[in-house]
Amino acid sequence: MGSDKMFGENMKPGRPEVIEPMELSMEDLYLFKQCPLRWRLSKTELHMRERTKKEELADKAKEMIQWYYTRRMEGLLPSYDQVKRHFSDLLYGGKIDSRQVMRMQRVKPERGDIVNMEQKLIKGVLEMVGRDRAKEATVVAVSKKYRVKISDTLYLTGEIPVVRDVEGQIELVWVKTSFSDASEFYYLTDMGLTFLQLAWNSVKKQPAQRVVVFDAVSGKERAVIRSREDYKRLVEIAKMTEAMIRQNLIMPREQKGCNSCPKRMLCAQWKGWKN
Repeated sequence: MGSDKMFGENMKPGRPEVIEPMELSMEDLYLFKQCPLRWRLSKTELHMRERTKKEELADKAKEMIQWYYTRRMEGLLPSYDQVKRHFSDLLYGGKIDSRQVMRMQRVKPERGDIVNMEQKLIKGVLEMVGRDRAKEATVVAVSKKYRVKISDTLYLTGEIPVVRDVEGQIELVWVKTSFSDASEFYYLTDMGLTFLQLAWNSVKKQPAQRVVVFDAVSGKERAVIRSREDYKRLVEIAKMTEAMIRQNLIMPREQKGCNSCPKRMLCAQWKGWKN
């Protein structure tokens, strides 16, 4: 393979003379923090971002939640059976049901971990439906996209998964799809939660009353607090990411999850940037 071309032979450190505005998504920030080199590879035409199995499952869970709340916004109230059927269709292409999945697990034990994750998500989403039904809530928006100006050279994009009006109080709902338990540090610092308030405040000129984390695996909800002071952390992370990208300070970040990374073979070939 032509490794120099693969990794960008014209990528030289240093700021350009004319700074064009950069647009970064929240997904960019998460991926860059996880591994700058994987982020870079995901931006090349030949190596667009591939998803790990866990990421694919997370995408399906978010798609399912979007489907449910879109129906709610239309004035419909999907039943548990409809929700379970639709989620099974998303996960298995409508070809099999959950009972067949469990039989497949016995036939193909190597799928055990994936099946367990799928079943946890189905259970978690059904619990979400139960919690939502118990609330006197009106769905205001679903997958609302925002573009926030951070500086003259940087814009940050992302979306608010769900906006609800609960007894006159605006709730911004963030969907957590990680299979690991969230720590208190996560609830205090996660930049996705901060972006919800930052984006809402940038348009409405006032914060929402509540930010709620919905855990798609456990089915639980938790309210968190985000203030204007919390915006500073996200803004600084975004600016530092911009600076590192503009200076081509891109390197691999070896970690436990590297073995399942779809870019691991390309990463193994990386020997630095051509001067």
